[in-house]
Amino acid sequence: MNDTRMRELYSSPNGDRWHLCKDASGRVFVLHQANIPSGGQTSQIELGPFLTSGYGPEQQALLLQLIWPRRVYVLVLRTSGGDVDAVISRNKEFISNVQKAVEQAFVVRARQPPVGET
Repeated sequence: MNDTRMRELYSSPNGDRWHLCKDASGRVFVLHQANIPSGGQTSQIELGPFLTSGYGPEQQALLLQLIWPRRVYVLVLRTSGGDVDAVISRNKEFISNVQKAVEQAFVVRARQPPVGET
């Protein structure tokens, strides 16, 4: 499953976890990871059988994901040395505030005299 993209759908109070997955061939399925006390096995479930197997919170989470996908906001930061990092959040306002703070820091820094010229 190295080339499989996974997004957690639901984590139950007993430790079971469900992930929405897409493998390298484009196949989409749900991966169920059972909790340790019940054996910890994983199983791949096609979307149709998964959705028709009940109406629990895991099925509700998938339906919600299909009709209202999560948005993720990314602020990419590049240094003069070539390093790249990113701030990732589902909160658009947070990313906007971080961007403004970084921009303000550069403005303040640009107004300061170079080190050794004070």
